[in-house]
Parts: sequence; structure tokens; C-alpha cells
Amino acid sequence: MGTEEPAAEGSEEPEEPAEAMPIMAAIERDRQTKLKNATKTGGHTSGPRKSTEPQISVDTRVREYPGQGFAKILGKLRCRCCKKDLPVIKSSIEAHIKTGKHISNLKKQEASDKSDKAFSEELTDYYSQHVEEKGASISPATHLARFHAVRGAMFAGIPMAKLDSIRALLERNGESMTHSSHMAAAYIPKVEACEFSAMLLQWSEVGGC
Repeated sequence: MGTEEPAAEGSEEPEEPAEAMPIMAAIERDRQTKLKNATKTGGHTSGPRKSTEPQISVDTRVREYPGQGFAKILGKLRCRCCKKDLPVIKSSIEAHIKTGKHISNLKKQEASDKSDKAFSEELTDYYSQHVEEKGASISPATHLARFHAVRGAMFAGIPMAKLDSIRALLERNGESMTHSSHMAAAYIPKVEACEFSAMLLQWSEVGGC
């Protein structure tokens, strides 16, 4: 009666056929795909992302936030005092107007607008009483644009004659300029008077006599 041969040391389990490995890998990939699909919600389909901008006009947002320095510029919502475009999303607008930068810029813009309005009214009153003077027929908006052009040149130390070379640029805001010699004669005294008045006001506010 024969005896069984002892198992050889180090013998291993028989390996699975090589052709079974790709099949198992394919099954695992299919299982992972099903798991991923099961976790998706909302029925999202592939394709370009839709815009998060609400279907509301810029004009509506400007009307909803009066006194915040907003305007419609080239079809976009523009914060004039911060000099930047904003989305029409309500939460984004609310967050913007609460920032310290916007609050500070808005105060500066309001002061500038107030100064411009006062100057325009002053010019209107002056020329209504001096209708014979040259410039009496010019609109307050044009006077204001020319005044700021001269004032800017004076503050920057630019010779008045240089305004003629950038006249086209200065007229891009829709207000006409005139020859630099005429603007210098008409507005340099007004710039000096305004700055002198501003200096006196600041001096009085800090306790000057």
C-alpha cells in the first residue's frame, strides 16, 4: 500500500488564470461608476455651466439702491465712487455697500458732487446777472468740465497751452472745450477763489480766527 507524498515546502495556492484579471478590473470599474452616479443629486447633466446672474436689469438695481453712487455704464452696473463694475446679484451688492472702502469712497464722492453742484449753481447765478459777459450762454455742465480741466492742469503743474493737445481727450465726456488761453482767462481766477474759500473753511474748522 503506497504512501502519499508529503506536500513540498513552500507550495502556494494555484494562481488565477491571467485572463480573469481584466474581467475583474472591468467589474470593479463598473461598480465604482454606479456608486458615483448614485451619489449625484439634482439631476445635473454635462454641458456648459449656466450663469449665476439673476434675470434682472441694471436699471432696476440702480433704482433699488439710490444714493450709493451706482450707475449704468456700457450696460453694466458701475459703482462710480469705487470705480468698479459689480454683478447684479443682490447679495454681492449688499456685501459691497457694507465695506469700509465703499463707505469711505461714497463720502468723498458725495462731497465732490456737492461741491460741483454748488459751483454750478454759483455760475448759473453769476451769469444770470451778467448776461452780457462771454460765456453766459454756456451750460453749467460745460463750465464745470472746463473748470475741472483747468484746475487739474494747475494742480499737476501742466502749462495751460498743453490742454490744446489733449482737447480731444477732454471732450470725451461729451462737453466741449475751447482754446486754452480762453479757458485760462475764464477759470484760473475761479479755481483760485474756490481754493481760497476751501482753505478758509478748513482753517475755521480747526479753530483758526
